[in-house]
Amino acid sequence: MNSFKGRRLAIKGLAAAGAGLGGLGRAIASGIETGKRAPALDIKLLNGKILTATQLQGKVVVQMYWATWCPYCRADLAEMQRIYQQQQARGLEVVALSIDESDKTAREFWKGKNYSFPSAMRSDAIFEHYGRIGTTPTYFIIDREGVVRQRINGSPEPGTIAQLVASLL
Repeated sequence: MNSFKGRRLAIKGLAAAGAGLGGLGRAIASGIETGKRAPALDIKLLNGKILTATQLQGKVVVQMYWATWCPYCRADLAEMQRIYQQQQARGLEVVALSIDESDKTAREFWKGKNYSFPSAMRSDAIFEHYGRIGTTPTYFIIDREGVVRQRINGSPEPGTIAQLVASLL
């Protein structure tokens, strides 16, 4: 079994175990469901600018929840940059949302990279609408109409995000 598949199986097992933890299991599992409209939230980026919900309207959006301490996230960020460069002109927007405790840590990490897509800290409003992010990376893929089409917990197989995005553009 490769390490990605093993990690996904372990995550599924943890999620199933979490379901038996009463309120904690529900809190981890709660949040937006696929097929539902994504909330229209303005996002304060790490560079201090605001990415407004209206700027994302009509675009395919990939929200990637990541952390500086996550080796899978660091690898996936490079893949997201490649996809973003290839598909931005067709209407793709990628927003990387850090779940790090410190915005300073995330900002310093981001500064040392050449990613051209925006990054922000996960906010209370995002937490309220999307639920707890217990796995990094986690992806939400949102279509041009603002509907969540896919949630991926963990690092997907290479090419998965690119295929999903291409099918929505």
